[in-house]
Amino acid sequence: MNQKSNTTGISGHKSDPLFSVVIPTYNRADILPETIKSVLDQTYQKFEIIVVDNGSTDNTSDVVKSLDDFRIRYFYQPGSGSPASPRNRGIVESHGDWIAFLDSDDYWCPEKLAQVADAVAEQSCELVSHYQQVQNSKGVNISLMGFQDSIKISYRSLLLTENSFATSSVAINRKFANRHSLLFNEAENYFAVEDYDLWLRILASGGRASVIPVVLGINQESEGHLGTLDLFFCNMAHLHNDHVWRIQQFTASKKALEKRLLAALMLRRAMTEIRSNNYREMLSELFQAVMKSPLEPIRYMFYRISQRMESYLRRTS
Repeated sequence: MNQKSNTTGISGHKSDPLFSVVIPTYNRADILPETIKSVLDQTYQKFEIIVVDNGSTDNTSDVVKSLDDFRIRYFYQPGSGSPASPRNRGIVESHGDWIAFLDSDDYWCPEKLAQVADAVAEQSCELVSHYQQVQNSKGVNISLMGFQDSIKISYRSLLLTENSFATSSVAINRKFANRHSLLFNEAENYFAVEDYDLWLRILASGGRASVIPVVLGINQESEGHLGTLDLFFCNMAHLHNDHVWRIQQFTASKKALEKRLLAALMLRRAMTEIRSNNYREMLSELFQAVMKSPLEPIRYMFYRISQRMESYLRRTS
């Protein structure tokens, strides 16, 4: 591919890290160029783009080649059915100081990498995230993703709440990840929760997280089919079991922690039933959650209220 621009960092930054932007994709030749363009349009230009094609049958390869930029590297591999494998391939192929993930249907704001570069220069951290605006298929803003307070982020706090880091908002330190052999879990029972698991293991390995309290990306809402939701909740329960019994060390009361996490998962399931107008199923999930951990519904309610208030304040400020 032809060289069109240099990769020197922009002036005014305390450091000039090289970012490896990992984009897994499958049959999205129609929208992939816009995703890549959102990287090429960054005000901070010291990056490489690693597109990992997870078995596409459309003209993804031709589309990527047509962009004609030497910073774009394209890799094809047989389809795995999960984004974990192509993301891991991207990590292995990366040369950057930091690895930033971007799904092939999401977009970054032009200042994204510049703000992340400033954040990693000013703070000691191994994971950086930011607020991410979630939009529906019509481009309407429907929610905001992002952990509200960097100071409160810990392995314990993230495990006891839920995954508030959109994958396309996260950048991780490559040396730290390599030192601790941190990759996405490619097992079938981690499908749809492999990102949450990696963030947890980064924190469990001593990594520190920082959140930029600014919207720097757009997440496209995926259609939540019943089968996919069932699989998500099943795999989330498996993740909880692994972390409670094998990884976490902040409490010896493993059974109590397991019940609390299961109750929280039932409450999340109840919320999905409300959106589908399945009130009988919602009440059943709510009852089971109370039986598992009577205080969890109260904790969950306050957590959700704080999220909604934060989202509202961000929209109106």
